[in-house]
Amino acid sequence: MRDPSKSPHPDLVPLNEAPLESADRTEIMSALFESFVTQQGSLGLSLLGDLPSEGGEEDRGVDVESAKLVIDQLEMFEFKTRGNLSPEEAAFLRKTLTLLGEALFRRVGPEAGA
Repeated sequence: MRDPSKSPHPDLVPLNEAPLESADRTEIMSALFESFVTQQGSLGLSLLGDLPSEGGEEDRGVDVESAKLVIDQLEMFEFKTRGNLSPEEAAFLRKTLTLLGEALFRRVGPEAGA
């Protein structure tokens, strides 16, 4: 198992593999799916300045275009996986996209959808 304190990206929490030792492939894939969506969501929020950075408030950089790309990629992922996700996975992905969309709207206003 990886040690989170040694991560070069402290905002990213690695997958806790201990509970998965006796898991079947479906459970492992679901955990990896959740971890992936969480990481992408955190990246998007970080790019929008919604997550504190290691350097503190004044160090928060905002990159709206990159955040839009993360959102676009998650929307593509949602589209391409439609019908193949469990209801819980689909809801988690939709919730993450909603949170990112709201953060983008707060950052740039109505032109966020453009």
